[in-house]
Order: sequence, then C-alpha cells, then structure tokens
Amino acid sequence: MKILHVHNYHVGRGGMEVIYDYTTRLLRQGGHEVIEMSLDSRSLDSPLKKLGAFGSSVYSISAYRQARQLIETHRPDIAHVHNLYPMFSTSVLSACRASGVPVVMNVQDYKLTCPMGQHLRNGSICTKCMDGSVVWSAIHSCKGGRLTSGAYAISHGITRMRRAYHHGVDLFVTPARFTADYLVRAGYDPSRIVVIPNMSDLPAGPPASGDGEYAAFVGRISPEKGLNVLIDAARITNIPIRIAGGGTMPNRELAPENVRFVGSLSRETLPEFYRGARFIVVPSIWHEVFSIVALEALGMGIPVIASKIGGLAEVFEHERQGIYVPPGDSQALAGAMRRLWDDPDACRQMGRAARQHVLDNYSPAAFLDRLTAVFQRVLDQRRSRTAEPVGTAKHDPNENFV
Repeated sequence: MKILHVHNYHVGRGGMEVIYDYTTRLLRQGGHEVIEMSLDSRSLDSPLKKLGAFGSSVYSISAYRQARQLIETHRPDIAHVHNLYPMFSTSVLSACRASGVPVVMNVQDYKLTCPMGQHLRNGSICTKCMDGSVVWSAIHSCKGGRLTSGAYAISHGITRMRRAYHHGVDLFVTPARFTADYLVRAGYDPSRIVVIPNMSDLPAGPPASGDGEYAAFVGRISPEKGLNVLIDAARITNIPIRIAGGGTMPNRELAPENVRFVGSLSRETLPEFYRGARFIVVPSIWHEVFSIVALEALGMGIPVIASKIGGLAEVFEHERQGIYVPPGDSQALAGAMRRLWDDPDACRQMGRAARQHVLDNYSPAAFLDRLTAVFQRVLDQRRSRTAEPVGTAKHDPNENFV
C-alpha cells in the first residue's frame, strides 16, 4: 500500500511527534511505501515567519500545490494525516479530495474541537468553544494574549464554518474513546470515528525490580501536566523525585530538595531513566488524549500513578497495573506515592501485570494490524460508494472500535 503521511512538527516535540515517527517506521517495516509530507514549526524563528504561518493556518496555497504534486508523482492509495497546523492547513485535505485520495486523520489532540487544542483555560477544563462558538477563546485570551488568541480563534472558526474536516476526512482515528466522544459532542459523525489505542516501541525488557531509587515524571514541563501537584505531593512525602522534560517552570527554585530536574532526555537514554524509577507519576490536570509516557513505563514493567482524567483514564486498570487518583489532588497523589514507595512487592506485582498488559493490548504488531485494517476499510468503502447507487451503502455501528 502507498501512503501519503502528513505532519507539521510542533516546536515542543510531544506525544504526537512520537506517534508520527512510530507509525512511519512501523508502516515501512510492514512493507508499505510511505511518502512523507512534513514541515517543522521550529523553522518559524522570526515575527514575519510567524505572521505568514497564521495565513497558512487558514488556507495554504503552497501546501495545496505540494500535496497535489506528491499525489501526481507517487499516486498514493490513501493519505494518513496527523497535524496540519500552522503551516499546512486543511488545504491538504482539499488537495486529496480533488485528486480522489481518501483520507484517514489521526486525532492526537483537540484541535478539531478547541482553537487551542487542549480544552484548558486558567488551569481548568473548558468546553465553551466545542459547539463552534470560538469567540470565547479570544475573549478569555486562552493563548496568553488577545492578539494571538484572536488569531487562533479566527483560523479555527473559518475551518469549522467551512466544515473542512467533515468534507475532507473519510475516517477519524482517536487513541481513546474519550477523545472520540468529544468529536461526537462537537458534531462529528460517530460512524466515521474509530478508536485505535497508541503503542510503544521502547524495549520492554525484564520487569522492573520494584526497588527503584526515585519516583519519576517524564514529559513537557508545562502547567497542564500537573507539576505543581506533584511538587506539593513531594513536600508531603519527602520521596525523591526526578523530573525529566523540556520547558520552564515558574518558581522552580522553590521546589523541595527531594525534587530534581534532570532536563530533556533522548529516546536512547529514556529506558535507563525509566528503569531507575520505582514508579512513574502522570499528574495531569487536563484531558490527556492518551499518554505515551504511561504506556512506555507500563511496557517496561513499571507501575504508574496517574490522574483519572480524559484518555489517560483508559490506559491501564486501577489497582492492577497502577493507581488512579483524582486530578489536582496532591493529598491523594501523596497517599498513592507513599503506598507504593513503602511496598516494593506491590510495585513488582503491578509491574509484571503492567508489562503483560502492554504486550497483550499495545504491541506494535497489534497497532499496525488495526491501522492497516482501517486503511483497507476506507479503501473498500470508497470503492463501494463509486460502485453502488447513492444511498445504498450500509454501516455496521459495531465496527467503530478496533
């Protein structure tokens, strides 16, 4: 199968970049031909370039032409779209539609339902723009300033008004049912949404020993990740904490002595960092779409303590592979941390169950099978629509989850 793979890399590399890179490699290893169409937002290193990117986020003629050129040259069977902003825009969908190439879109954030992509405002969950009333994101300065927030609102509003995703995407793939439900609430057709859980390609190795020297956090250092909650819990427990990730944190110097920031780690050094931990903490206060970090830790036989919120609440089973706590509750988090820290046997037992849980449900092979089955489904449906009279196509409501 020939697949046009489309992604605009974010400035701060995150889970979406990990999944895009995983998927690209996995498809190629599976014998498929992958034609990459990618840009990197880190190239927007001047005010003029950023201004140009705003125009591109509304509709990019250059991206349309690039997509048409790639399609004409390589004749892909299908397009697999990841992130389109800010440099591509839905013009890529228009190019695919004009060329007769069906589109599967991987939804790893909330950009289809929220101008800011997070449904988070001032540290609290917000869904005021879900019905299309994007003016709220400008009124509340959700991006940190009226001008920037207004620009995001305009771009999102025009796209919603044009129904560009409704017309340009054959099937949406989300990693969690929670994200799928948000799309349905925003008016997307549930028959065109499929749930495929993410996967991890970090080496599983033997389960962790259960007597690691610290509790660990891995991820972007930003408010929605709940670092303040973790630091409060660290003060309560005095358990040694290691925080790995890029970004800046206000009042970082006020963190207690048992908290140490180790900076960003490469994919090559992450396994060693994970294995040195007794457990991993994912204290997010926003509706995580999934959580690659939680999945990676579980796959290496390390239990996870996580907020029960968003798609994160679907990654593991409470009390079997880890512990869920209420988001934003530092006392509950501290209690769960102290419990596992003081019980290495429980860590080992949860770690063994965690590793098996990932092998059974989140393996690269299972992910590839599910994804290629979705591609084939879309191709078959496209052929069926061209062969059948209008209105005769049938849909099985039970085929939305694979």
